[in-house]
Amino acid sequence: MRCLPVRSALRLFLFLLGSLAVCPNGGMMAQNLPKPSPDTLVHAPWLREVLVAGTRNRKSTVSLPLPATVISEEQIKRSATLRLSDLLQDQSGLILQQGFGTGIQIQGLGPEYNLILLDGEPLIGRSAGTLELQRLGLNQVKRVEIVKGPSSALYGSEALGGVVNLVTDDSENNQNQGSASLRIGTLNSLDLGIQAQQRLSKRQPAFWDGGVNYFQTDQYSLRPFTQSPLLSPLRRFSQQQKFRWSPHQDHHLLMQWRSNHDRSESLLSAVTNGQRVESLGNEQNGEHNLRLDWVHQPSRHLKNYKGRLRLYGSQFDKKQSLENADGLLYSDGFEQRYLKAEWQGIWTSSPQSEWVYGMGTVRDAVRSERYGGDMQERTNPVWYVFQQWDHKFNERASMLAAVRFDRYQLFGSAWSPKIAMQWWQNPLVNWKISIARGFKTPDFRQLYLNFINPAAGNYRVLGSLNAQQVIAALDSAGLIASRTNEFALLQELRPEYSTSIQWGRTRYGRRGILDWRWESHWFGHLLENMIDSRPVAIQTDGSQIFSYLNINRAYTTGIENKLSLEHPRWSANLGWQMLWTGRPEDWTRIRNKEVYTRGEDGFSRLMRASDYRGLPFRSNQQVQIGLTKILAKDFYLRWQTTYRSSWLTADTDGNGLYNRQDLRAAGFAVHRLVGGGPITWNKTGVVLQLQAGIDNLFNYRDAFFVPNLNPRSLFIQLEWRPTP
Repeated sequence: MRCLPVRSALRLFLFLLGSLAVCPNGGMMAQNLPKPSPDTLVHAPWLREVLVAGTRNRKSTVSLPLPATVISEEQIKRSATLRLSDLLQDQSGLILQQGFGTGIQIQGLGPEYNLILLDGEPLIGRSAGTLELQRLGLNQVKRVEIVKGPSSALYGSEALGGVVNLVTDDSENNQNQGSASLRIGTLNSLDLGIQAQQRLSKRQPAFWDGGVNYFQTDQYSLRPFTQSPLLSPLRRFSQQQKFRWSPHQDHHLLMQWRSNHDRSESLLSAVTNGQRVESLGNEQNGEHNLRLDWVHQPSRHLKNYKGRLRLYGSQFDKKQSLENADGLLYSDGFEQRYLKAEWQGIWTSSPQSEWVYGMGTVRDAVRSERYGGDMQERTNPVWYVFQQWDHKFNERASMLAAVRFDRYQLFGSAWSPKIAMQWWQNPLVNWKISIARGFKTPDFRQLYLNFINPAAGNYRVLGSLNAQQVIAALDSAGLIASRTNEFALLQELRPEYSTSIQWGRTRYGRRGILDWRWESHWFGHLLENMIDSRPVAIQTDGSQIFSYLNINRAYTTGIENKLSLEHPRWSANLGWQMLWTGRPEDWTRIRNKEVYTRGEDGFSRLMRASDYRGLPFRSNQQVQIGLTKILAKDFYLRWQTTYRSSWLTADTDGNGLYNRQDLRAAGFAVHRLVGGGPITWNKTGVVLQLQAGIDNLFNYRDAFFVPNLNPRSLFIQLEWRPTP
């Protein structure tokens, strides 16, 4: 009953898309379009969408031959979201995936395959491959760029599935200005932010842009086996400072410093040997990022060349502890240091061609008590070179080709090519196709981990480099009962690879003062050498020992549709993704009649192809509906609905595959209502921006599969700024 409105909206959306596809004139809204001309799109709102992540240079999404999305500053503010995780869940083709934190799934590829950038540089501090998106606030973010598909040709490892780039202020606005905001809400939520921009010198162009933010909330969790909701307090302080100086018109310097500190508590509940045990966890995180940029044009005779030298350093520290009534169960310290030096050049060789090329080196190092019981430093240095060619053949056709070579100390080398093409059928319709290969190296956890979980049955996880040695030592002590078949497969891990193809069509249109855009594209990813954790031994107490192996191949493929409508008084965004996933070897086993499952009568039977459901934690369908209405005096009201269909979570019939008989989480929809507008006092020169909203409007709850989804919560926010 609760999903009926969403299903009705989905049927309506599919009907509209079908109508657009079969209408001979390009859709029912395009029937009255004027005769296409080259300047038809000049005033379309999406021409203002500019991104850097897809090409390492500013480029409009209209001219980019890759599937990309830009969330503008206005869209961020109207969404009234405070954290990156809340903003991304409203985007088509993206799904939040809970595990060791809140990560993002892009086109069926999990958080470990997607790179999160801040102003083009990677954020570090992943836990089990997941970068916690809830620790990333949006208080100083001006836009968010999303590029789907392998981007290793520009960014190397961890960009196998896609890139999300948070862009802070990169405009040339040099006016003195400032703002302050206050937000309060249920669950003891408080958000306080101050931002300012100031010219530092009247004679030379030197500017400072900075801000600070404090955030607190009681994170909510309905965990299984507990009698009441569990509240987990979170406190976070973050700040960012930018200094820009142009000592010469051909030389520009930038220094950016960002820090983030948070502290949280969590109540954990687990059942061990039939008894429920509750534990209290504490976590403290500290993060610092420092970036130095020198953008230069070495000679007036080389007006078509621009170079950039960038030095980037990032530090992340985490302290965790877990205790129950019997005392301290576990403690861990984790430290990561990331140092990068890169030179990049941009050369416009002709009005039709632009080259982006560069080289760099990275030193990534970690220390953790989980990696062998000491704080020994583990490193994996790498150097790389890359080149990209952006060429426009004529007014209709363009191409983007890129390649990158990475040389790792631990894993040898990796090549990452990409080619993408765009062709305008007419001034209103373009076609895009891209083929790319991405890679991801094994992380430190998969190589060196030595972890025991005393709160969940004492199971153990070992990195591939020390698994055989630790198991041999345990066997000598008489603690190993048996080894599994996978033990013989233990060997040095190799990088994971993905070959991707994406193909799509975008149509633009205008009817009167209504602009619309319909994007439809198909994607397919084939992953090889996938790293998976498998049980390799059984201890005498019955607990399992897991390690990591290169044993899987998998695919994700699907179709994504997005319809955007822009009117001076209202706007609408509709998104729908259909996803299919699986492993080729699973289909082979099914065809060879090697797999059994349980029928409705409870008896064993051969598994049919129709039973197979592919990879776990992937939803077959996803829908986003966003409606914004502009009211009087620039006030607005926005409705947002996000629907995710059911997904499999556990192989309950034990056949090693995920099929419709296994444990499934029910599909659900979350609704959000927000509104607000400016209140201006002309005499004082102050604008007060008012916002209020309700999250999880219908109070959806699922204690077992979505325990961290907040209940219905209300908020009100006030932002002060001087009139322009």
